[in-house]
Amino acid sequence: TKGLAPLGFLSYSRPMKKAVLITGASSGIGQATAQKFSENNYFVFLMGRNKTKLEDVAMKLPAGASILSCDLTDSAA
Repeated sequence: TKGLAPLGFLSYSRPMKKAVLITGASSGIGQATAQKFSENNYFVFLMGRNKTKLEDVAMKLPAGASILSCDLTDSAA
């Protein structure tokens, strides 16, 4: 499925799909890494600070993605 998916996409009633979590996925190396994993049929969890950019990246991934918008440098997050 292309585009955004709910976090609960992994189900015990279906075979597990390979998944990867990528931090800094809204641009640069993180975005390129997400693209490569998706091209190899991984479901990608995109993590970064800018939700709008993450959504843009997610919509371009052929194997599907979910976004997690947060700042890992903020200990309160």
